[in-house]
Amino acid sequence: MKSILLIIVFVGLALCQTQNCDINGGCVEEGSKCTGDYYAHTIQSPFNIYSPDTFDQNLLMCGSGFYCRITNGEFGQCTEVADIGDTCDQDTVCVSGSYCYTPSPNSPSTCQWIPYLTLNQTCETSLQCVNGLICDSTEWICTPDRENFDVTTVCQLASHCLPTQYCDTTAADGDGACISQVDDNGVCNPSFANQCKPTSTCYPVNTDYKCTPLFSVAKDAVCTNSIPGGCDISQSLQCVAGTCQTITTSPASNNCSANGCENTEFCQCSDASNLSGVCQSFFFKTPAECKSSATTLFQCISSNGCASPFTGDNALAPDACAYSNCGSEYCDMVSNCQQSGTACNTDPLAGTICTSSSSSFLTVSVAMIFMGLLVILF
Repeated sequence: MKSILLIIVFVGLALCQTQNCDINGGCVEEGSKCTGDYYAHTIQSPFNIYSPDTFDQNLLMCGSGFYCRITNGEFGQCTEVADIGDTCDQDTVCVSGSYCYTPSPNSPSTCQWIPYLTLNQTCETSLQCVNGLICDSTEWICTPDRENFDVTTVCQLASHCLPTQYCDTTAADGDGACISQVDDNGVCNPSFANQCKPTSTCYPVNTDYKCTPLFSVAKDAVCTNSIPGGCDISQSLQCVAGTCQTITTSPASNNCSANGCENTEFCQCSDASNLSGVCQSFFFKTPAECKSSATTLFQCISSNGCASPFTGDNALAPDACAYSNCGSEYCDMVSNCQQSGTACNTDPLAGTICTSSSSSFLTVSVAMIFMGLLVILF
């Protein structure tokens, strides 16, 4: 999830003239042969749109709570997602929001939470503090790691400031200064991380950059794929060749095995012959509701003074600010944004901080958390 969580990414797939279709070969259980799953490939971020991975076009998909562990060869084995503290290796999928941590060459690797505590938060170990911070063993709070700092340096990274501030690295003759984030629609500098509030992103507007509210760039307006959160997804827009354009969908009569699919679709076989397929969308599940719930989530994050998802901080650890304050908003976003795949995953939110029957937030211990859905939120 270090992708994680919590950067918004569109996976742009080129339009194919011809395309092999994927056969839904079956849903498989723990210990069975598999080719893929809906956790390792899709659950990291509801804003990742994807085409399911396959090896021989015969999809054997693991169900809820299991990943396809492929160490060599064409097929893998459905394996339970590893929890916090479980041993792991390079092929293990740890619970979302965690990673396979190796403390030393001779020590066993275990799944541990990706760092999630920000400046001045209480800590027990530096493993909890986000990049650029260490746990002060006197005050037991996360403080800037000053090993390579000059005495006069205030900040070099966004994490050296409070989540409601950004680090102006050019201030004070290069010593830096922590400055309050810019309001929505205010002028910003894309070279400064975290300059905008969580509700917006520093986006090009005419000849300038402004803190532009998420998903607000209109059709035909200038956009860039290098900065997430621009085009208005409620209008089914994506950034294509520098402008926001409406996604196109294939007609139901289209045989994608012969004609291919659009760039937000994949080709699903309609029979066992491999010669006939229908296009299935992997764009946001319900675009208008997705934008609305995502906006609500980021407003919650902002109003609670939590770290912006765009800094890459982990929001899934139980003591993380966003987890503690905005859990139900997060679950609403996942429900409205994440495509659930096929019937193999009967509970798309199983084992996450969310329930599948509603958008309620589960207050549970670390041991009970099986898998979260975001890195850092994106």
